[in-house]
Amino acid sequence: YPTSGGANKFLDFIETELVPEVDKRYATQPYRIITGHSLGGLFAIHALMNRPQLFQSCIATSPSTWWDDFFVVREAEQFFTKKREFNKTLFFALGDEGGPMGQGFERLKKIFDSAPPKGFVVKSAHYTDELHTSTELRGHYAGLRTIFAGWRVPVDPKTELPAGGLEGVTQHFRRLSERFGFKVSGEKSINSLGYRLLGQKKYDEAIAAFNRNVEWYPQSANVYDSLADGLEGAGKRDEALRNVQKAVELGTKNGDPELPAFQRHLDKLLAASKPAEAKAK
Repeated sequence: YPTSGGANKFLDFIETELVPEVDKRYATQPYRIITGHSLGGLFAIHALMNRPQLFQSCIATSPSTWWDDFFVVREAEQFFTKKREFNKTLFFALGDEGGPMGQGFERLKKIFDSAPPKGFVVKSAHYTDELHTSTELRGHYAGLRTIFAGWRVPVDPKTELPAGGLEGVTQHFRRLSERFGFKVSGEKSINSLGYRLLGQKKYDEAIAAFNRNVEWYPQSANVYDSLADGLEGAGKRDEALRNVQKAVELGTKNGDPELPAFQRHLDKLLAASKPAEAKAK
């Protein structure tokens, strides 16, 4: 095909023009997944091997591995026999497709049957009840499940609380951050744990959880408002008031959409403190 080829030139464009523009416009993290279907799947697998610094994971559905006498399969055979460590994830899938498509799929699977490189997560699926044109939905979903396996905080079935309590949650997000190469936020999970403990009147444990969020996310207005709830539950109204004031201050500075709720919380605490001040006088 006279218009085919140019994969590496396209990768140059993605790396030097597209990615910097996306990073400039959006709040991205340094973790990129390339996905592709059919000839796009062929390109995605090629990209994972040829620009490993650019992509951390790859999802390829019904990849055209037969292209150019199984070029990408031969490329993978050479690439992975030399790799001792490869901290990436690859998921590839095939539908009810035989012939060269099926042959390429099986040859690619065979490369990883023995001993894949250390740190390399590779899985595949053969959907015999799907067509070439229908593997994308199932394949992309399964691929994302593979990439983000273990993302959820483990829960103790007896207590329905996070396994290991606060330290368990802390370690979970530290491991995720190390695995994905950026700080994975545990603010919501820790906050949820704090409120569960608060509901059980375990004030010291709840305050410890809320304080962990303050330590980890000091620029979040919500963590101070939540800590104030814990302190208020424990009867420490003065400390609660100072933290709500901090929440309002940060919320105003950051344009936080929850600012009205923080302000209502502050107004409530100020109103409650006035009778106490009058009684003291």
